[in-house]
Amino acid sequence: MTKLQIDVLNNSENALSHWINKVEGLGVLVFQFYDIEPKDMRGYAIYNEKLPIIGINKKEHVNGRKFTLFHELAHLIINNEGIIISNFNKFAINYNTEELCNKIAAEILVPRETFEIKINDYDNNNEWKDNQIKSLSKYFKVSNEVILRRLLTLDKISNDFYKSKKNMNGKKNYFAFKNRSSNKKNKNSKKNTKPKITKEKKLQIILKISEKQLKL
Repeated sequence: MTKLQIDVLNNSENALSHWINKVEGLGVLVFQFYDIEPKDMRGYAIYNEKLPIIGINKKEHVNGRKFTLFHELAHLIINNEGIIISNFNKFAINYNTEELCNKIAAEILVPRETFEIKINDYDNNNEWKDNQIKSLSKYFKVSNEVILRRLLTLDKISNDFYKSKKNMNGKKNYFAFKNRSSNKKNKNSKKNTKPKITKEKKLQIILKISEKQLKL
């Protein structure tokens, strides 16, 4: 790997653009949608022989978008359309398929061999602290959840430990990313009187956009 490639991949935004270009080089259309909250939908894949499509949520943190990109690419590879909802335990389709796609994405972003070498630096008797998890997350430029998933896969943490982090601090989501792209509304601004768009309607809009792209 050249120094230029290393510099690109060391910046999350540049890395996302790099990987999108690589995926599009495979003949897959990748675009980012804006009008749906990540808690409702993180991404989706539509398999089509002419032009397969991946959609990723622009409102999600850039590291989360990288994971979604490869998760959805895995769906296309196994020729199975899918939709990612906000957390890994709520799937729109077959759980085993989603789990496989998660593992493929995690292996791409956090290669097992490299990860095992890195975690050997921590002599903690499998008692993982938040700062250690965040350090690994920063090193691999992925979410805390991906790191915990990798530790779980390697039997470095228990399923109970994983779940405890998921439910950490009650309402506070340990896995949540701060949404840097959304703008806070002025508290004194008038209430939006437009009718609320349902999740189903938003999905229909996305699918229509995808169909238009296929006809180009």
